[in-house]
Amino acid sequence: MELELSGRTCLVSGASAGIGAGIARVLAREGVRVAMTARRGDRLQQLAAEIGERGGVPPVVVAGDITQADEITRIVDESISRLGRIDILVNSAGGFRALSSENTHALWEEAFALNFTAARRLTEAVL
Repeated sequence: MELELSGRTCLVSGASAGIGAGIARVLAREGVRVAMTARRGDRLQQLAAEIGERGGVPPVVVAGDITQADEITRIVDESISRLGRIDILVNSAGGFRALSSENTHALWEEAFALNFTAARRLTEAVL
């Protein structure tokens, strides 16, 4: 697939697994310089090695928790420092435990912080 993105830069959140990891793989294969972030730095390192071994542009790993405002600033600053700029942002971090009558308000707040607030803050920081 030719996306005509070669030479661009991208920050992918939630890149340690699932859709985020898949997006990072495809973009790196297309010649995009990718910064990957997620809480699980060990998985990011494994993915970076895999991408490099398969011929993709070796990604930058910036582990962190995007639900923490100070971490967002650090992640964006480090990504820009290592990539030069961020052309594309992929907000892929997210998730939620199964809905049930047993879910507490705290679980709802946690899910909202990850799925909405963190994406908004990360977008603002990149812009």
